Amino acid sequence: MIPPSVRPGDPASTRLVLSVPHGGRVLPEEARAALLADPGALWSDWRTDELYDFAADLGLPSVVARASRFVADPNRDPAGPSHGSFWSTVVPAEDPWGRPLYGRPLDADELAARVAAAHRPFHAALDDLVAASLRHHPRVLLLDLHSFGLRLDADVVIGDRHGTTADPAVSDRVEEALAAVGFRVRRNDPFPGGWITARYQHDDRVDAVQIELDQRTHLQADDVDRAVPDPRPDEAGWNRTRRRLAATLEALRDGPEHRVAPQEDEAGRRARAERPDDPVRRP
Repeated sequence: MIPPSVRPGDPASTRLVLSVPHGGRVLPEEARAALLADPGALWSDWRTDELYDFAADLGLPSVVARASRFVADPNRDPAGPSHGSFWSTVVPAEDPWGRPLYGRPLDADELAARVAAAHRPFHAALDDLVAASLRHHPRVLLLDLHSFGLRLDADVVIGDRHGTTADPAVSDRVEEALAAVGFRVRRNDPFPGGWITARYQHDDRVDAVQIELDQRTHLQADDVDRAVPDPRPDEAGWNRTRRRLAATLEALRDGPEHRVAPQEDEAGRRARAERPDDPVRRP
Protein backbone atom coordinates (compact mmCIF):
# COMPACT_ATOMS: atom_id res chain seq x y z
CA MET A 1 0.00 0.00 0.00
CA ILE A 2 1.14 3.56 -0.75
CA PRO A 3 -0.83 5.74 1.67
CA PRO A 4 -1.01 9.46 1.02
CA SER A 5 0.58 12.07 3.21
CA VAL A 6 -2.10 13.41 5.55
CA ARG A 7 -1.77 16.81 7.18
CA PRO A 8 -4.66 16.93 9.63
CA GLY A 9 -4.47 20.68 10.25
CA ASP A 10 -6.99 22.18 12.64
CA PRO A 11 -10.48 21.21 11.46
CA ALA A 12 -12.07 23.04 14.39
CA SER A 13 -10.80 26.36 13.07
CA THR A 14 -11.47 26.00 9.33
CA ARG A 15 -14.07 24.69 6.93
CA LEU A 16 -11.47 24.28 4.19
CA VAL A 17 -10.07 20.86 3.14
CA LEU A 18 -7.40 20.40 0.45
CA SER A 19 -6.82 17.51 -1.93
CA VAL A 20 -3.54 17.18 -3.90
CA PRO A 21 -3.98 13.97 -5.93
CA HIS A 22 -1.45 14.18 -8.76
CA GLY A 23 1.84 15.38 -7.30
CA GLY A 24 3.01 11.94 -6.16
CA ARG A 25 5.71 10.05 -8.05
CA VAL A 26 6.15 6.86 -6.03
CA LEU A 27 6.02 3.69 -8.15
CA PRO A 28 6.39 0.24 -6.57
CA GLU A 29 9.09 -1.93 -8.06
CA GLU A 30 6.64 -4.29 -9.77
CA ALA A 31 5.03 -1.31 -11.55
CA ARG A 32 8.42 0.03 -12.63
CA ALA A 33 9.49 -3.35 -13.98
CA ALA A 34 6.42 -3.63 -16.21
CA LEU A 35 6.78 -0.19 -17.81
CA LEU A 36 8.00 0.44 -21.34
CA ALA A 37 8.47 4.11 -20.47
CA ASP A 38 11.05 5.79 -18.26
CA PRO A 39 9.39 5.99 -14.82
CA GLY A 40 10.96 9.39 -14.22
CA ALA A 41 9.30 10.80 -17.33
CA LEU A 42 5.72 9.89 -16.38
CA TRP A 43 3.49 12.95 -16.32
CA SER A 44 2.76 14.50 -12.94
CA ASP A 45 1.24 17.69 -11.64
CA TRP A 46 4.87 18.56 -11.08
CA ARG A 47 5.79 19.76 -7.57
CA THR A 48 2.23 20.46 -6.43
CA ASP A 49 3.03 18.64 -3.20
CA GLU A 50 5.82 21.16 -2.54
CA LEU A 51 3.91 24.13 -3.92
CA TYR A 52 1.15 23.79 -1.33
CA ASP A 53 3.21 22.60 1.65
CA PHE A 54 2.63 25.99 3.33
CA ALA A 55 -0.97 24.85 3.96
CA ALA A 56 0.17 23.13 7.14
CA ASP A 57 1.27 26.50 8.53
CA LEU A 58 -2.23 27.83 7.88
CA GLY A 59 -3.77 24.91 9.81
CA LEU A 60 -5.50 23.58 6.69
CA PRO A 61 -6.31 19.84 6.55
CA SER A 62 -4.90 18.27 3.40
CA VAL A 63 -4.35 14.89 1.80
CA VAL A 64 -1.42 14.68 -0.62
CA ALA A 65 -0.88 11.65 -2.86
CA ARG A 66 2.52 10.00 -2.68
CA ALA A 67 1.77 7.37 -5.33
CA SER A 68 2.13 8.24 -9.00
CA ARG A 69 -1.18 8.61 -10.79
CA PHE A 70 0.08 5.78 -13.04
CA VAL A 71 -0.29 3.34 -10.14
CA ALA A 72 -3.97 4.26 -9.86
CA ASP A 73 -5.42 7.69 -10.55
CA PRO A 74 -7.41 9.11 -7.61
CA ASN A 75 -9.28 11.42 -9.99
CA ARG A 76 -10.87 8.58 -11.95
CA ASP A 77 -13.91 6.50 -11.03
CA PRO A 78 -12.81 2.97 -10.06
CA ALA A 79 -16.22 1.69 -11.15
CA GLY A 80 -15.67 3.13 -14.63
CA PRO A 81 -13.22 2.06 -17.35
CA SER A 82 -10.32 0.36 -15.63
CA HIS A 83 -7.39 0.26 -18.07
CA GLY A 84 -6.89 2.26 -21.25
CA SER A 85 -6.82 5.98 -22.01
CA PHE A 86 -4.86 8.26 -19.72
CA TRP A 87 -7.83 10.62 -19.81
CA SER A 88 -10.56 8.27 -18.61
CA THR A 89 -9.28 5.12 -16.85
CA VAL A 90 -8.25 4.50 -13.27
CA VAL A 91 -5.05 2.65 -14.29
CA PRO A 92 -3.80 4.22 -17.52
CA ALA A 93 -2.39 1.92 -20.21
CA GLU A 94 -1.18 4.96 -22.18
CA ASP A 95 0.56 8.23 -21.46
CA PRO A 96 -1.20 11.57 -22.19
CA TRP A 97 -0.03 11.43 -25.82
CA GLY A 98 -1.49 7.96 -26.42
CA ARG A 99 1.80 6.04 -26.28
CA PRO A 100 1.55 2.56 -24.71
CA LEU A 101 3.02 2.11 -21.24
CA TYR A 102 3.07 -1.69 -21.12
CA GLY A 103 3.86 -4.56 -23.44
CA ARG A 104 0.56 -6.21 -22.50
CA PRO A 105 -2.67 -5.19 -20.78
CA LEU A 106 -2.62 -5.57 -17.01
CA ASP A 107 -4.94 -8.31 -15.78
CA ALA A 108 -7.88 -7.91 -13.38
CA ASP A 109 -5.88 -8.96 -10.33
CA GLU A 110 -3.11 -6.47 -11.11
CA LEU A 111 -5.62 -3.67 -11.59
CA ALA A 112 -7.44 -4.49 -8.35
CA ALA A 113 -4.14 -4.55 -6.46
CA ARG A 114 -3.23 -1.09 -7.74
CA VAL A 115 -6.58 0.41 -6.78
CA ALA A 116 -6.20 -1.12 -3.31
CA ALA A 117 -2.64 0.18 -3.00
CA ALA A 118 -3.11 3.79 -4.02
CA HIS A 119 -6.65 4.83 -4.96
CA ARG A 120 -8.58 3.50 -1.99
CA PRO A 121 -6.19 4.84 0.69
CA PHE A 122 -6.28 8.33 -0.84
CA HIS A 123 -10.07 8.51 -0.76
CA ALA A 124 -10.31 6.97 2.70
CA ALA A 125 -7.97 9.68 4.00
CA LEU A 126 -9.89 12.43 2.18
CA ASP A 127 -13.22 11.18 3.55
CA ASP A 128 -11.73 11.20 7.05
CA LEU A 129 -10.64 14.84 6.71
CA VAL A 130 -14.02 15.92 5.35
CA ALA A 131 -15.79 14.05 8.16
CA ALA A 132 -13.50 15.64 10.76
CA SER A 133 -14.33 19.10 9.47
CA LEU A 134 -18.05 18.34 9.38
CA ARG A 135 -17.93 17.41 13.06
CA HIS A 136 -17.12 21.07 13.75
CA HIS A 137 -18.91 22.90 10.92
CA PRO A 138 -22.14 22.49 8.97
CA ARG A 139 -20.37 23.30 5.70
CA VAL A 140 -17.08 22.21 4.09
CA LEU A 141 -15.27 23.66 1.09
CA LEU A 142 -13.10 21.03 -0.62
CA LEU A 143 -10.47 22.38 -3.00
CA ASP A 144 -9.01 19.77 -5.35
CA LEU A 145 -5.62 21.13 -6.46
CA HIS A 146 -4.02 20.40 -9.85
CA SER A 147 -1.79 21.97 -12.48
CA PHE A 148 -1.77 22.03 -16.28
CA GLY A 149 0.73 22.45 -19.09
CA LEU A 150 -1.53 23.63 -21.92
CA ARG A 151 -1.17 27.13 -23.28
CA LEU A 152 -4.34 28.97 -22.20
CA ASP A 153 -5.26 32.62 -21.76
CA ALA A 154 -5.65 32.00 -18.03
CA ASP A 155 -3.48 31.28 -15.01
CA VAL A 156 -6.17 29.30 -13.23
CA VAL A 157 -9.20 27.28 -14.31
CA ILE A 158 -11.70 26.49 -11.57
CA GLY A 159 -14.12 23.60 -12.11
CA ASP A 160 -17.42 22.86 -10.42
CA ARG A 161 -18.69 20.54 -13.17
CA HIS A 162 -20.84 23.34 -14.56
CA GLY A 163 -22.49 24.24 -11.29
CA THR A 164 -23.23 20.74 -9.99
CA THR A 165 -20.56 20.21 -7.31
CA ALA A 166 -20.67 23.59 -5.57
CA ASP A 167 -23.08 26.39 -4.86
CA PRO A 168 -22.45 28.92 -7.64
CA ALA A 169 -22.00 31.58 -4.98
CA VAL A 170 -19.15 29.53 -3.50
CA SER A 171 -17.52 29.11 -6.91
CA ASP A 172 -17.87 32.87 -7.35
CA ARG A 173 -16.08 33.38 -4.05
CA VAL A 174 -13.24 31.06 -5.07
CA GLU A 175 -12.89 32.83 -8.41
CA GLU A 176 -12.94 36.26 -6.77
CA ALA A 177 -10.30 35.26 -4.21
CA LEU A 178 -7.97 34.04 -6.96
CA ALA A 179 -8.55 37.11 -9.11
CA ALA A 180 -7.97 39.42 -6.14
CA VAL A 181 -4.34 38.29 -5.84
CA GLY A 182 -3.65 38.74 -9.56
CA PHE A 183 -4.52 35.43 -11.22
CA ARG A 184 -6.39 35.40 -14.54
CA VAL A 185 -9.26 32.97 -13.94
CA ARG A 186 -11.58 30.92 -16.14
CA ARG A 187 -14.34 28.54 -15.09
CA ASN A 188 -14.96 24.96 -16.31
CA ASP A 189 -13.26 25.44 -19.67
CA PRO A 190 -11.45 23.23 -20.51
CA PHE A 191 -11.28 21.54 -17.07
CA PRO A 192 -14.73 21.15 -15.47
CA GLY A 193 -13.55 18.81 -12.71
CA GLY A 194 -12.89 15.10 -12.34
CA TRP A 195 -14.10 12.28 -10.16
CA ILE A 196 -12.88 13.76 -6.87
CA THR A 197 -15.25 16.70 -7.14
CA ALA A 198 -17.97 14.51 -8.67
CA ARG A 199 -17.94 12.21 -5.62
CA TYR A 200 -19.38 15.03 -3.51
CA GLN A 201 -21.93 16.17 -6.06
CA HIS A 202 -24.91 14.94 -4.06
CA ASP A 203 -23.67 15.90 -0.60
CA ASP A 204 -25.19 19.30 0.17
CA ARG A 205 -22.80 19.72 3.11
CA VAL A 206 -19.77 19.84 0.77
CA ASP A 207 -18.88 22.32 -1.94
CA ALA A 208 -16.18 20.75 -4.12
CA VAL A 209 -14.18 22.93 -6.51
CA GLN A 210 -11.25 21.88 -8.67
CA ILE A 211 -8.41 24.36 -9.12
CA GLU A 212 -6.11 23.98 -12.13
CA LEU A 213 -2.99 26.16 -12.05
CA ASP A 214 -0.82 26.92 -15.09
CA GLN A 215 2.58 25.37 -14.44
CA ARG A 216 4.23 28.41 -16.04
CA THR A 217 3.25 30.49 -13.04
CA HIS A 218 5.83 28.66 -10.91
CA LEU A 219 7.97 26.44 -13.17
CA GLN A 220 10.37 27.25 -16.00
CA ALA A 221 8.12 28.09 -18.97
CA ASP A 222 10.53 26.61 -21.51
CA ASP A 223 10.58 23.29 -19.63
CA VAL A 224 6.79 23.24 -19.49
CA ASP A 225 6.41 24.12 -23.18
CA ARG A 226 8.78 21.29 -24.16
CA ALA A 227 7.12 18.86 -21.73
CA VAL A 228 10.44 18.27 -19.97
CA PRO A 229 9.97 15.77 -17.13
CA ASP A 230 10.31 17.29 -13.67
CA PRO A 231 10.53 20.90 -14.91
CA ARG A 232 12.70 23.28 -12.92
CA PRO A 233 11.12 25.82 -10.58
CA ASP A 234 11.22 29.43 -11.65
CA GLU A 235 12.48 31.05 -8.45
CA ALA A 236 10.70 34.37 -8.78
CA GLY A 237 7.52 32.79 -10.11
CA TRP A 238 7.59 30.05 -7.48
CA ASN A 239 7.79 32.51 -4.60
CA ARG A 240 5.23 34.88 -6.10
CA THR A 241 2.77 32.06 -6.78
CA ARG A 242 3.12 30.62 -3.28
CA ARG A 243 2.38 34.05 -1.81
CA ARG A 244 -0.68 34.40 -4.04
CA LEU A 245 -1.95 30.93 -3.22
CA ALA A 246 -1.42 31.46 0.51
CA ALA A 247 -3.38 34.72 0.36
CA THR A 248 -6.15 32.97 -1.59
CA LEU A 249 -6.44 30.11 0.90
CA GLU A 250 -6.40 32.50 3.84
CA ALA A 251 -9.28 34.42 2.25
CA LEU A 252 -11.23 31.18 1.82
CA ARG A 253 -10.23 29.57 5.10
CA ASP A 254 -13.51 30.18 6.92
CA GLY A 255 -15.48 28.61 4.04
CA PRO A 256 -19.14 29.03 3.12
CA GLU A 257 -21.90 29.07 5.70
CA HIS A 258 -24.39 27.21 3.56
CA ARG A 259 -25.00 25.64 0.24
CA VAL A 260 -28.09 25.51 -1.91
CA ALA A 261 -28.65 22.49 -4.13
CA PRO A 262 -26.54 23.26 -7.22
CA GLN A 263 -28.15 23.49 -10.63
CA GLU A 264 -26.34 22.50 -13.79
CA ASP A 265 -25.69 25.63 -15.81
CA GLU A 266 -26.57 26.11 -19.47
CA ALA A 267 -22.99 25.48 -20.60
CA GLY A 268 -23.02 22.16 -18.77
CA ARG A 269 -26.32 21.06 -20.31
CA ARG A 270 -25.11 22.03 -23.77
CA ALA A 271 -21.75 20.26 -23.34
CA ARG A 272 -23.40 17.10 -22.07
CA ALA A 273 -25.90 17.07 -24.95
CA GLU A 274 -23.14 17.51 -27.52
CA ARG A 275 -20.70 14.98 -26.00
CA PRO A 276 -22.72 12.53 -23.89
CA ASP A 277 -19.99 9.88 -23.85
CA ASP A 278 -16.95 12.13 -23.72
CA PRO A 279 -14.82 11.54 -20.62
CA VAL A 280 -13.88 14.45 -18.42
CA ARG A 281 -10.60 15.53 -19.99
CA ARG A 282 -8.12 17.02 -17.59
CA PRO A 283 -4.34 16.62 -17.29
